Amino acid sequence: MRASDTREPGYRAGRFFLSPMLGCTARCAFCYTRSFGYRAPTGHRNAYGLEASIAWVRDHPLYVPGRSGSIISIGAWGDPFPPDDGDRDHTLDWVRAACALGNPIQLMSRFALPEPVVEAVTDAIAYPGQLLFSTSMSSVTRAAEIERYADPPVRRLLTLEAFRRRGVPTNVMVKPFIPGVTDADADAIVALLRAHAVPLCVVGGLYWDETIARSTSGVAHLGAGALDGPGIVSAIGQPLDCEPSAPLRSLPSSHLDAFVDRLWAGGVAAFKKSACANSYAAGVDLGLRERPEYRASCVECGVCAGSLGGREPVEVHDPLPVVAPPPAEEPGRRARLLLERWPARSALDIGLRNVLVGRLRSRADALSPAARPAHVSASLAVLDPAGAHVLLVRDGPAGTWRVPEGHWSPEDPTLADTALRTAAAVAGIPDVVLVSAEPVDLDVHPALCSPKDGVKHHDVRFAGTAPMTGVGATQTRQWFSLGDLPGGIDPATRRLVSRAARAVRSRPDPSGARVAHGRPSAG
Repeated sequence: MRASDTREPGYRAGRFFLSPMLGCTARCAFCYTRSFGYRAPTGHRNAYGLEASIAWVRDHPLYVPGRSGSIISIGAWGDPFPPDDGDRDHTLDWVRAACALGNPIQLMSRFALPEPVVEAVTDAIAYPGQLLFSTSMSSVTRAAEIERYADPPVRRLLTLEAFRRRGVPTNVMVKPFIPGVTDADADAIVALLRAHAVPLCVVGGLYWDETIARSTSGVAHLGAGALDGPGIVSAIGQPLDCEPSAPLRSLPSSHLDAFVDRLWAGGVAAFKKSACANSYAAGVDLGLRERPEYRASCVECGVCAGSLGGREPVEVHDPLPVVAPPPAEEPGRRARLLLERWPARSALDIGLRNVLVGRLRSRADALSPAARPAHVSASLAVLDPAGAHVLLVRDGPAGTWRVPEGHWSPEDPTLADTALRTAAAVAGIPDVVLVSAEPVDLDVHPALCSPKDGVKHHDVRFAGTAPMTGVGATQTRQWFSLGDLPGGIDPATRRLVSRAARAVRSRPDPSGARVAHGRPSAG
């Protein structure tokens, strides 16, 4: 038996690593397994065995059982679900045994899985939220070149949708981050993840040695030349969680900061540690900030300061960056609490809510229009009392029709007040009646205040009514029938109008909530 035929589990920082398969059929250009003897074009089953692997984990002195215990990651040294049906059945046995332990489980694949496999994985889950399924990508436009024999990213995301339909949390690993490739694809990655309602992702760096550099040299802009180019500062260390003794070259975690921030601004919650993503998806504090190895990877998502369910903040000790709860009357906290209790209707809603809540938790200036690369805005879809017409505005005769949208002001007690003030001033509406103090929709889109700077609006969107007779039509303000909206309106605006109409038609009190007048609010 060769050494590469067998591999025992690994452990690092609260995570255990199981490998049903060794090596990978995908043969990605950047794969680190080549440096450790797994160079065959296909993967093979781990001869260490399932029973021995489970026993290794259970007998480990640092193993912590239970829902908030050690995380078990399946597939570190080979894709667990290669195309062969027999190999997939082999991996399913490992998944069932791991789930039976009762610990949080991470499972990922670069291949699209058929429905029976998705169903089998779902059936193995011991309790809701136990297993997080993910896939990974380094590029959208160059995926076929970089991940040569893996399924296309779109097909993999369809597998994630199949898991989400069954209530299984999912994420995407943008990993490895390849300088000059992944960052150049940022907009395409955000668009793809948003199109498939991916609520969060993990961004991971590229690790390489001479073997990996040679394997990437045939891919344009990759290889040792690009990685040792101007502005690229790398260091030799032990960056692999699944093999902490492996000396590989890597880029510092801070190299990913700008890209992570672009994803958050685009409406995708992004992390630099998959354990943090697990914690965020499940809404539980796994004590990650108490571990020194996680400090440099903290993106201030806020889950350690209180879970998505509104748990009390955990105690955090210096020198960790503290996410302190703001004073009870601070507008940012009121906005966060408003969104935390907002009833999401879809996976997209959940993702958008997580992004906005995370930003409000971690940034004291999230409401300020000066915040970069994103800040919170508020908008109001104004309909007639019957919910049959909507009032839209635009910037000049050639502008795109939209709903009134503006920035929070210190004079506004709540974001609903911001939306009302903006509609009253920007659209020239004398009497605006708020349907509900709760928003009807959330969105992330380019900020109207900085269209050329890449700034995003994290928009909290409300519904209101006004009499059509009190608002005359102009070149920049007009009522439209919901069945005959103007062309050029983006899908998010159409979604908002549709939701606002449902809220107007189903409101218990047609008289509405309140009326506001105000000064203009630049959007």
